[in-house]
Amino acid sequence: MNPRSGAPFLSVVIPFKNREISRLRSAIASSQESAGDLPLEVIVSDYGSNEIDQVRQLCRETGAVLVETASDTWSRSACLNRGLEIAQGSILMSNDADMLCSPDALKRNALRLLENPSQFVNFQVWDLPEQWTHTALTPGHKDWNAMLNDAQLHSRWGHGLVMFPRSAMRLTGGYDERMHTYGVEDLDFTKRLRSAGYRQQWTGNTSDFLFHVYHPKTSIAAVTDPAVKAIVDTNRSYYHKDPSVIRNLPFRKSNVPEPLVSVVISTQNRASLLRESIMSVLYQTMQDFEIVVVDDGSTDDTRAVVEGFDDKRIRYFYQEPAGIAAARNHGTKVALGDFIAVLDDDDLMVPNRLEVQLNALVPGKHGVVGNFANFNDVTGELEIFGDSDPTINGALPNGGFAGHPTWLFRREVFECVPYNESLSSAVDSNLALRALRSGYRFGHCNSLVTLRRRHSLQVTETDSSNQKIGAQLTKSWLRTAVSPQYLGAAQKKYWSSVHRVSDSAFAISQITPFLPDHLTSRSVAITSSQPLGPWISNRDGASGSEVVVQNHAGEVVSAPVELRDASWEDLVLLRTHGVRHEVRSCQPASNSFEVGPVSNSPTVERTTREVIFERADDLVKEQRADLESGEFLVVAVGLEDPNVVCTEVAVEAEFSYFKISSTSNFVELCIWRVKDLDAALQLLGNLSTSAKIYTRDAMVKLSYIAKIAGQAHHVTEKEHHEG
Repeated sequence: MNPRSGAPFLSVVIPFKNREISRLRSAIASSQESAGDLPLEVIVSDYGSNEIDQVRQLCRETGAVLVETASDTWSRSACLNRGLEIAQGSILMSNDADMLCSPDALKRNALRLLENPSQFVNFQVWDLPEQWTHTALTPGHKDWNAMLNDAQLHSRWGHGLVMFPRSAMRLTGGYDERMHTYGVEDLDFTKRLRSAGYRQQWTGNTSDFLFHVYHPKTSIAAVTDPAVKAIVDTNRSYYHKDPSVIRNLPFRKSNVPEPLVSVVISTQNRASLLRESIMSVLYQTMQDFEIVVVDDGSTDDTRAVVEGFDDKRIRYFYQEPAGIAAARNHGTKVALGDFIAVLDDDDLMVPNRLEVQLNALVPGKHGVVGNFANFNDVTGELEIFGDSDPTINGALPNGGFAGHPTWLFRREVFECVPYNESLSSAVDSNLALRALRSGYRFGHCNSLVTLRRRHSLQVTETDSSNQKIGAQLTKSWLRTAVSPQYLGAAQKKYWSSVHRVSDSAFAISQITPFLPDHLTSRSVAITSSQPLGPWISNRDGASGSEVVVQNHAGEVVSAPVELRDASWEDLVLLRTHGVRHEVRSCQPASNSFEVGPVSNSPTVERTTREVIFERADDLVKEQRADLESGEFLVVAVGLEDPNVVCTEVAVEAEFSYFKISSTSNFVELCIWRVKDLDAALQLLGNLSTSAKIYTRDAMVKLSYIAKIAGQAHHVTEKEHHEG
């Protein structure tokens, strides 16, 4: 690993909120001293300090970089991530405002990672007793030996100081932001670093000492406070039950120099189809990607189509005609992503394909495949396909492998086992089976991820004889030295290993809106409260909804825009501009006249009341999306007096009232935004109408509320008894 040109070698991130400014000053100074002569940046990630001017002044004095996040709550995961996201160093470190680093400790370990970039370092910390607090925080020379004599070595369980290569941030997504407040996020991060292939090393026991300056323990709250215990328990459940490696995928932004995924498309003379394929990538819910288009000697306007997107994430490469395998190998050579997602130039990605497949990556797997649906490019008729396990046993019966346009593999798979350029067809199965024989292992995401176009120019139609020959050769090679008994056992298990879509009718209803424009007519509800640009508001087919939303003062705050006959181009504009929207309805386009699964779906007219409640759901989603980690929404239908409710239970809450109405119906929606679950429970118990509690990610189940309420009651009874 080489240091990034012109960038600091080491970036140290210090999370901070409402602590003594002397602690932050000492943490910055000791980090700078401990880095020695290494090019260093110290990043202070402030997560809503009340005295932010003091933090700004300190950063100016010390040369630290300050990133500010406005928040009324605390989330160590989110706070660290905001700093790590802007870090420029080749080596990154998550530190703490209560830490003092001994001289050259950071320098030695950063250089250690330079020599061994497949490792990361955890620092075992020494806890200073309370009497050292004033001395430790006083600027000037530190008596490190005296501190070491009085300090106690902290256990390796649950300490979050870690130094790691820059690449690890990409391959893990950083700290899991579902884990809010504090607790277990550090253990989870180091577990995922190991799962991503980095070797864990410990230091700090006999050298390179880091000292933790005393403060009263906050961990006691996880035992005595039911609300905090609930948060820690939830964090633990993610740690124990979620095997995925990469987190925070929906929040990932474009990272042009270092994309997580390279979507590689090889093409030849299919400019009109290629445009739709590229748009399906640009519409992905996970936006950290690049698109690599390799043009195998096209004579049409392929280059003009690609360059017409004017998106810096799209890179175009032309080569003289050399065949599909050579074009795909060219794509591998120029790809920058850690993963390569395969897409054929006539196919479409389902909008959440990258997010779903990256979530399905677990330790021990080098890639993920999925299900696909064929669609007839004339009639729109859909047919869903499943595949057997992407394993040798799954491939033996028929010599096949999962659909090529569903592959998402680590780049190293394509580098070590390239496409066979002596074949003109069936090069995908050949590569996959050679990869399996080479020891690579793949998983199945059990989701429909690709729409595969059926048309007259498919290779299946134009080169079917060579495709069959290539497939037969690969099948024969795979079965070499496989005994008849082993092959028979694999054949018996074949059908039980096929990954099928559980509800085909539902799946079809979900993917139909994302067929090409000539096969479907879609209507998009734009629910974002932000101003819409002229590219939407002035567009033909854009109209206001019959439903109006008013606030407590009677002011109109939202009149959702409905975009009729929305095109793929419209969808891409909405995604790239960050406009909240939802594809509400679709029907076959007027020229889809042949009967098929798509054209059998009747258009259902919604009542005004259904539209009102849909808008109410949208408002709740918008409010939830704005929640900080640890915050809750209490949502009630029906008019409440917010001042009376909050005063009676002494709860601090941010209140919003909405009246959603049409000419014939209305609904009143009351929403309280509170800082913790305890406040939410108090509010819930004081409401006279039905209500629900939400986090940013989900609705809190009644059984869970009852459990927490019971714990709170138990603690109260215990305190009363002891008193």
